[in-house]
Amino acid sequence: MNVRFPVRWLALLALSGCLFSTSSGPPLEDAEYVTPDSPAAALANLALAFARKDLETLDGLLASDYAFHYDPYPEGDCTAGVWTREEDLALTASLFSDGTLKRLYLRFATATGAEPATALGQEGWMRIRPDLPWMEVEYSDRGTFVSHGDIEEFFFRPGDPDQGENPEHWYLVEWRDFAGFSAPDATAEDFTPVLPIRWWVLKCGYQGS
Repeated sequence: MNVRFPVRWLALLALSGCLFSTSSGPPLEDAEYVTPDSPAAALANLALAFARKDLETLDGLLASDYAFHYDPYPEGDCTAGVWTREEDLALTASLFSDGTLKRLYLRFATATGAEPATALGQEGWMRIRPDLPWMEVEYSDRGTFVSHGDIEEFFFRPGDPDQGENPEHWYLVEWRDFAGFSAPDATAEDFTPVLPIRWWVLKCGYQGS
């Protein structure tokens, strides 16, 4: 599969806070899914579903009205700033089925946990904004891409029985991926260069595949 990462994007990424990595995190494949009876549990299942490339479980974690929001690039394939549930799942399916993909690792640690969402239309939602989100994608032929230091926000809502969802479970209804400005110190002795990438840019590379 020929995934496209335009050179002009990599230049943009290098300025956006995604420069990264001193080490990879531990593998998640041996962890177990938990009942998604809280936003934190649902987010843990999300990270595990990516580690296992488990599209079926990921599909079940997304609300019927789920959307992925990102900083649009002014030209190219991804200018809308949002992907619908179907569009995001299709891009993720292409990522998972990439024969050169060796490893996916997503870490979303937070000290504050879930907080009530406050915007109009988000009544009953909960928000998790990880302190230092880390998303690592290793390929056999292109090396390792890492997104770290950007702003990732996850919004969850209880299941809606009218949509065939379990009212005792929490579902991801919005994932927001926006540019941040923090990055590790590239002058540190233990700094290991990797290829910086924005998460949405990496997924956009699968558009049309």
